[in-house]
Amino acid sequence: MRTPGIGSKTFLKCLEYCPPEQLFSTSRDTLLKLGLRRQSIDAIKNPDWSIVEQDLLWL
Repeated sequence: MRTPGIGSKTFLKCLEYCPPEQLFSTSRDTLLKLGLRRQSIDAIKNPDWSIVEQDLLWL
């Protein structure tokens, strides 16, 4: 997941809560309680799809 402010520690903490695909439907309040910053939450809720497409092509 290429998201500003989310490194390996924060990502692992999120994985303890739910699988990565569920983060997109998790409420903003819950994401804040998990320790995510507003910038990170905004990136999860409104991903830059052009970057996602580039990453998928790379895979």
